[in-house]
Amino acid sequence: MKIFLKNSQNLSNCSSFEDLSNLNEAETAKEESADVSGQKESDKSELNSKPEEENTKDGPEILDVIGNGQLTKKTVKKADTDIQPQRGDLVTINYTGTLIDGTIVEQEENFKLHVGDFEVVQGLDMVIPLMRVGEIAEVHVDQRFAYGTHGLTTEKFAKANVPPHST
Repeated sequence: MKIFLKNSQNLSNCSSFEDLSNLNEAETAKEESADVSGQKESDKSELNSKPEEENTKDGPEILDVIGNGQLTKKTVKKADTDIQPQRGDLVTINYTGTLIDGTIVEQEENFKLHVGDFEVVQGLDMVIPLMRVGEIAEVHVDQRFAYGTHGLTTEKFAKANVPPHST
């Protein structure tokens, strides 16, 4: 899925949206089940660390958002600004959702959404706050953070339905 974050408008400093993201679900479960007395401080800080972008000399920056390859963001074009949208902000994006084979299943231009309100697939909503205004990114979303076991049927792209368990 390629997305272009066009602009961000801060609507409020606090959000009343329920946090439905699974960003820290695995880390929390791992932390709770670990033997805290035998765990090193460096291990604890690793569990709570934010995802880091990998810089390679030969390619673009790739961010493994949750650390297991199920949600990645590759920066195609860097932004000229450091402005990032926050939860609750109204943003405008252009995006194209495709299957692995390149079949287009969704495509929107100047699509307005509130960050954190899950008006798009969950994986995309989790990545938008990590982008900067003007950035173009390619996002790979596992079925868990997309259409899951249900898939997607649309009239706009009738021949490009998303089968269940698709990434």
